[in-house]
Amino acid sequence: MTGKGEALPSTSGVSTETAYEMNVAIIEDHALVVAGLKDVVASRGDMQVTLVSDDLGDLQPRADEVDLALVDLGLSNGFIGVDDLREIIDAGVKVIVVTGFASPKLIHDLYMAGAVDVVSKADPPEVLSHALDKISVGDDSMSPAVAAAVANTSAIDSKLSSREQEVLALYGSGLTIAAVASRLVVSDNTVKEYLKRIRLKLAEVGRPAPSQRDLYREAVREGLITD
Repeated sequence: MTGKGEALPSTSGVSTETAYEMNVAIIEDHALVVAGLKDVVASRGDMQVTLVSDDLGDLQPRADEVDLALVDLGLSNGFIGVDDLREIIDAGVKVIVVTGFASPKLIHDLYMAGAVDVVSKADPPEVLSHALDKISVGDDSMSPAVAAAVANTSAIDSKLSSREQEVLALYGSGLTIAAVASRLVVSDNTVKEYLKRIRLKLAEVGRPAPSQRDLYREAVREGLITD
């Protein structure tokens, strides 16, 4: 695990004349990945890592101090959704998502929310370096992975059945499993089985929803409830 909200001091031995153009935050919960991301940033002369944390919440109050955030979506304390990233982006922080999984639909949604790029953890370091090069010169053109996802204009359907949509709408709106079961006149176990199927279908299209809050977000996206 990384240190929570670790603000990094200036590197010893660096000339006081060194001028960094961008302060970088790393939001990641695996120490080895953090070390690799630090190395890529350190290889440059125009960026420095000023915050490392395994919680996106640590970045929010410091958004005015950070120019760029390298963010993993699947953290130990939960999945970072597109709406969560949008809050950071709206605060003026450029975001590159560095993730182990990214379906075309998710990449599309991240780009539409304002993410600069999406880099796979399976990619060589040069891919991230290239993304940083583009940011440093103000190049906002899409990477091949993002361009391919955005070009695929056919939205990936979750293929939820009408009954599954009904369960998602009720449970996503905040009802308990027992309340949903009572409303639909089925057993609690039946509702649990529906929720299991819903989560599997959403995960298959790159929209994991482990919590009730996540299911609320997906119910809104499906147009089943109003935000």
